[in-house]
Amino acid sequence: MSKYAPHHSSSSARATSSTICQKCLKTGHFTYQCKNKPPYVSRPSRTQQLEKPSVLAKLKETGKPSVEVPAEFKQKSGTANKILEAKEKEREKEKQKDKETGKRARSTSSSSGSDSGSDSSDSSDSDSDSSSRGPLLSLTINMGGSAFLTGNFPRLPPALYHSFKDRHTSVLKTLYTLVATPVEAPEKVDHGDIDFIVWKESDLPSHDTVTKALGATMVNPMDGPRTSNYAVALPGDDNYYQVDVHVCAAEEEFHRTMFFHSYGDMGMILGLIARGMGLHLGVHGLKYPQPPHPAWHLSSKFDDILPFLGWDIRRFEEGFGTRAELYQWLSSSPYIRPEMFTSANSVGKVKPERKMYYDFVEWAQKQDMPPASTTSLKEAALDHFGKREEVEAFLRGKAAQAKYKAAFNGKLVAEWADLGQDWRSVKIIMDRVRSECGGDEGLSRLVGEKGDEVTPILINLVQSAKGSCGIREHE
Repeated sequence: MSKYAPHHSSSSARATSSTICQKCLKTGHFTYQCKNKPPYVSRPSRTQQLEKPSVLAKLKETGKPSVEVPAEFKQKSGTANKILEAKEKEREKEKQKDKETGKRARSTSSSSGSDSGSDSSDSSDSDSDSSSRGPLLSLTINMGGSAFLTGNFPRLPPALYHSFKDRHTSVLKTLYTLVATPVEAPEKVDHGDIDFIVWKESDLPSHDTVTKALGATMVNPMDGPRTSNYAVALPGDDNYYQVDVHVCAAEEEFHRTMFFHSYGDMGMILGLIARGMGLHLGVHGLKYPQPPHPAWHLSSKFDDILPFLGWDIRRFEEGFGTRAELYQWLSSSPYIRPEMFTSANSVGKVKPERKMYYDFVEWAQKQDMPPASTTSLKEAALDHFGKREEVEAFLRGKAAQAKYKAAFNGKLVAEWADLGQDWRSVKIIMDRVRSECGGDEGLSRLVGEKGDEVTPILINLVQSAKGSCGIREHE
């Protein structure tokens, strides 16, 4: 018995009604006797503790520093919004003051005096603020890019988004061979960031080069074929918009990424619907799942994948002017089942933050969809993409490998050779048997050919190898 275990004796004390168990917090038994589950006991946070008047008073009496929670941290609206609102009020006051004094913002020529020139510059700045930043400030509640921990990232209205996108596209084309932005989701009223898909075969520009070209002030650099985030300053204090640059490893990946990330959450929706069909669809193409083994790659060509899954590729190439048109196309596959969009299914499990995806699931749940085709797409995919022979050969090999390991392993050899825990001798014997039978491949073939009759053969081989290696039995 462990010296730390409770020792019971006839003279040991008994638990009373006042005895408190440290595990379940109930009375009447000792902790080591407890068979109850530990309860969840909520405790006040440090902020809640520090907000207690009694705690603050005690700290002040002892002369310790005040730990009172600052007022800005108690407000739920956010410090950024408060600062932006204050800046907006200041600009309104300046504009009102200019009107009262008769000043007007005009573009002055170079012959204007220094005083009038400075007045014109101030006024034009104020006008540019009201025209460019006005729409941004009205949307500061719905923040844009979220890759940076500092700064304000308001969502961009379409006019600013397209202006910035065109400007950055021209610059990035001087650094990369292929540059494009995925097609935006239909009826999108604002944008959180600007996404660029780029590719260059070699001599990729450095992050510093891209940062200077974009005019960015902050960057989250990612080496290799990954996405780097850049923060470009907007007019105003600490205002930015985010530019994401995804570098592709190959030209084919560029085109696949452009398709899969077009129309907002379209690629995510396609992938989850394909999962409901028993397949895996992602930016790298279509795969055949075969757990516990890795998924088998079927194809990277979306021109072939989409028609197989029941989606009309020509209709996609025509484009979608509204979300309703896109939703109709997404639900047009004959292999879609209505139960895919229930909350119990992975397609139906969606968070409201994914706005377009959430709207599509809500829309699909209201549709009267026809019964799905009874064709098993998962098995049909092997024939369509010519992968059945490869997959079946792979699975046969895995099954033979598992059978071989079950018939010939260290535990069995130790038992057959009476070696106990002498694993060094076990390894020597196993290596000798493998060598005599043509390696793992030869042993696996022997197990496959002999089936249940292979055990006596393996025992003889082990005994023979033990004798030839001069290994004694375990004492």
